[in-house]
Amino acid sequence: FINPDARGWVGGAAWTFGRNSGIHLQGSRLGHLRARLLSNWEVTQSDAYFTLEHGGIRLEGNTRLHLMGPTRIIHSSLSGDTSRLHHGLWLHGQPHIQISGCLFENGERAITSVQIGFVNGLRITNSQFYNNQTAIETHGKSVQITACVARNNHTFWRGYDIEGTSTVQNSTISVGQHGLHVMGQHGALLSISETRIDSHHTGVMAFGSLHLTAGCASFRYNQTGIYAGNTHLALSNDVRNDLRFNQRAIYLEEPDWIELRGGGNNFSGSQVYVQGMLSGRAIHCLNSLGSSVYGM
Repeated sequence: FINPDARGWVGGAAWTFGRNSGIHLQGSRLGHLRARLLSNWEVTQSDAYFTLEHGGIRLEGNTRLHLMGPTRIIHSSLSGDTSRLHHGLWLHGQPHIQISGCLFENGERAITSVQIGFVNGLRITNSQFYNNQTAIETHGKSVQITACVARNNHTFWRGYDIEGTSTVQNSTISVGQHGLHVMGQHGALLSISETRIDSHHTGVMAFGSLHLTAGCASFRYNQTGIYAGNTHLALSNDVRNDLRFNQRAIYLEEPDWIELRGGGNNFSGSQVYVQGMLSGRAIHCLNSLGSSVYGM
């Protein structure tokens, strides 16, 4: 097994790489063990690639795989023991990140991506996340999550200071404290489509200067389906979201703008449809433009 020492070195020394070189771990199936980390593994040369295909890495408690070069992890697993959670995969907004068809489980954080000050966002497809405290944590830039399945994570995606356009589509996120917990910078857009987020304390918690839209999405069996704090919430124009069977479908904490009219959203079975308070700006708009702007 590859066994880094306390400095993140393997074989007693830091690894260095020549041009267009790096590490390629190849297995025969998802979970085929290729490395076992007893301490952090630091591969921080920005031009050194890391590839894991059809394999698995087992991380012992409090260890992480820290990568700063081009990263490709395909049909592979990063997992650990439930008694001592690992710190998962750490990325830094490097170019050419591909994560697809993977399994992440039993992490304090499964994926951490620090993207502030870097050009690239994060894209994750066809992957599964089980039994993590936080499945995905990002700082800055955008995130695209497609065709993923998550269950029994305390928080599936915790996003700080997201920018640009982020998407969650064709995914199933169930059973936890927060499905999505996202703070946006000015002009950021979060679009949720054809995704099911159910059985959480809060399905989506969005705050900051963020434009939140959802279409053909399901937010059911949550204590609160969508929490919108200082956020532009747009659920109009025949988007047809399913907001049934929540204790409270939507909670508003001083959003500047909310659009519900003509959305075709279904609130039946929820104890409270919409609750909370509007911002001073929103009240001003409501008084001057009429309640049809808000569709309430």
